[in-house]
Amino acid sequence: MIVLRPGQIEVSQYQSGTMAVPAVPGAGKTTVLSHLAANLIAKELQPGQKILVVTVMNSAVANFKSKMRALLEEKGLPAQGYEVKTLHSLGLFILKARPEKVMVNSAFDILTGEERVRLVYGLTDRWMGQNRERWIKFLNVTADSKWYEKGLSRWMSAIKDMVNTTITQIKLQGYSRNEWDLIKSKIINFEKDSFLKWAVEIMEDYRQELNNLGRVDFDDLIVLAYRLLEEDDDLRERMQNRWACVFEDEAQDSTPLQEKM
Repeated sequence: MIVLRPGQIEVSQYQSGTMAVPAVPGAGKTTVLSHLAANLIAKELQPGQKILVVTVMNSAVANFKSKMRALLEEKGLPAQGYEVKTLHSLGLFILKARPEKVMVNSAFDILTGEERVRLVYGLTDRWMGQNRERWIKFLNVTADSKWYEKGLSRWMSAIKDMVNTTITQIKLQGYSRNEWDLIKSKIINFEKDSFLKWAVEIMEDYRQELNNLGRVDFDDLIVLAYRLLEEDDDLRERMQNRWACVFEDEAQDSTPLQEKM
């Protein structure tokens, strides 16, 4: 049986409201949050309510489930009254409830991280082939230099990496359709060329490709789930009633939109 330290005991005695737990790696966050969840399940939960633990990695999901199961067994309770999800599996869970509300086919398929990179890089390669005069002028190596091929390769690789990152940053702002249409129009129609304009043009190709394939990526899971909760009062109330408390593990790594969700 694990004996909690001062500080950990205070956390484990929480009952309601908002609480933040700052802790260094190895301080026992998973252990103390598992104790807290088990205590709430044993003493505070109403029938039908659950604790939701949201974390980042699948490995952390397995760790939380294992600790929760053991702690509830110590209390003579069945391993129930809690759910552990990654941020993306939470987004998927919400989205699966009403996919048609955000204009996603109910049979949608999720693009893996590797598939997304290949698709974005491929579309960026195509864009660079069609718009060579726009990006080549920023290469600070002349064609007669012995470093030209190496410099060209690095610059093209950097553009692909920046486009991929920028697409994620734009998506996770959580713009509504109308907001994004206005922002996109201003960027594309601005008289001066810019890297942001390149990224937006490629992003539109990427969106169209996903629509054609009937797929969504991991960013979409967060964006669309948040939009669904915002627009569907009934679904949001159902989710709020499902979970009495939400524990967010590794909260410092969450984006503002993930926090809002």
